[in-house]
Amino acid sequence: MSTNFEAFEVEIENAIRAHALWKVQLENCFQTKTSFITTEEAASDRTCSLGRWLYSKSIPREVLDSAQYRLVCELHVSFHLKAAEALKIALQTDEAAIDSFSFSIQNYETASSMLINALLSMADFHWIDIGDGVAAEPSCQNHLECGCVRLPH
Repeated sequence: MSTNFEAFEVEIENAIRAHALWKVQLENCFQTKTSFITTEEAASDRTCSLGRWLYSKSIPREVLDSAQYRLVCELHVSFHLKAAEALKIALQTDEAAIDSFSFSIQNYETASSMLINALLSMADFHWIDIGDGVAAEPSCQNHLECGCVRLPH
């Protein structure tokens, strides 16, 4: 395994920790009915630590080109939209909003779980050293037959 990809796996672990910390802060907002961010900021997938990392230059090109990376980004956007929705409801005081809060929290938790699972899958990718370039695709039985090995350009 390439040292660059070992470092990348550590970055994924750090990103998951950052996501968990952001969730703890947001869930505190749910309980206290006060917020450290606006609902617009909660909806942004680029302002949290995970989002800044996802769109940083530290992610290898081979990962940026992978379907798994695109899935992680899509799930991250979805998570933030659901987090903003839950925050908006949590900060309201009327009974109708409170009744819809548990459904919103369920959507938020599901989105978070899906995102974490996708990040973990990205960390479990089978990194194939092919010389000057590295191809990243999920583990498979025969890389040459499945086509997951991409030669560097």
